[in-house]
Amino acid sequence: MSALVTLGTKPQFELNINVSLTVGLTSQEISETIMNLLTYVGFPRILNALKIVKRVYQERYGFYNSKCNQPYSF
Repeated sequence: MSALVTLGTKPQFELNINVSLTVGLTSQEISETIMNLLTYVGFPRILNALKIVKRVYQERYGFYNSKCNQPYSF
């Protein structure tokens, strides 16, 4: 995941996020991993990566709750 954010490979990163969610990572763990890269890769790449995470979450679950970084549950 870190290498894909660093290289800025959006399609591969999106696939990696989907696989990560499938194997059990939470959105918080994914977001924390990305945020830890801030000092190494810069703010623009982090913003792009977080936008991809949000889009993947919206596609998978239909809703995205930005306050708690988890999908809405009904």
